[in-house]
Amino acid sequence: MIDRLRWIPLIFLCLALPAAEALAQAINPQDDAFGFSNPSEMPAWAVPVLRLVSATHVEPTTGIVVSSDGLVLVPEDFASVGDEIIVLDGGTDIIRNGRPARLEQRLPGTGLKALRVKGLDRRGAPLPERLSPDGSVRLAAYPPAERIAEGDPPVRIETSIVIAGETGQPVLARQESLPNVTGALLDSCGNLVGVSIAADVQTMEPSPATRYQWLAALRAILDGLGVTPAPSLCPTGEASETPEPETQPAAPPEAEPATTPEEEAPPEPAEAEAPPEEETPEDIEPEPAEPESQWDIL
Repeated sequence: MIDRLRWIPLIFLCLALPAAEALAQAINPQDDAFGFSNPSEMPAWAVPVLRLVSATHVEPTTGIVVSSDGLVLVPEDFASVGDEIIVLDGGTDIIRNGRPARLEQRLPGTGLKALRVKGLDRRGAPLPERLSPDGSVRLAAYPPAERIAEGDPPVRIETSIVIAGETGQPVLARQESLPNVTGALLDSCGNLVGVSIAADVQTMEPSPATRYQWLAALRAILDGLGVTPAPSLCPTGEASETPEPETQPAAPPEAEPATTPEEEAPPEPAEAEAPPEEETPEDIEPEPAEPESQWDIL
């Protein structure tokens, strides 16, 4: 069991969050941020995880909550069996907000391991059905220890990914680079689509050794842990597809105006037949005279 009294000077000496004001800040356990008043700084399922490295020093990282019963993903080299680990849940006060954690399961080949955090009351990270078609992602992570000591807010960097032709796996676009920190990669809806895994000590400088696990690998990890991911914050197709315009129902054909039968014109009076013309003597041709018969001579 963690001796919580040992953690009190650690917050002041090593984590040194923006003075006593930040330490005394009261944050609801459901708030999305650690030590910051703006709840949009970090998603609620991304939590600060601290590992005791000496009597006076702690090493911070970003943990990804994947289930409501306290499973949290951290880098595989972050902690070992027997290490004292604490997760800050909703504030920076170790006594009130610290949750003891233990190693739950190694995840070989992934660069991650799972912690079990007793008393952690957070929903798991939501996963979408597929990556955003436009390739846009955002890194959300707690900064390295020295930046936390300087009062820096969480790291939020917009970037983009492409699908590598050789492997079919997502990779950062050629012109893009991210700092060597452990954190969540989010889509435009706030879903978890990837995890950035810092190599060795976290730094704000990019490193070729930084590893990334993307959506398909995360689904396989959760399946191995027996975890059903939280549903996507934007249903499939809602963010990427443009809704088709509604089709207006066809208007019924307009009835042609009733035609009234045209009044029949009265029949024209028949022309009276002209009376036959009387033949005049001039018009009567004389019939040819029959030749006299010889019998008439007698």
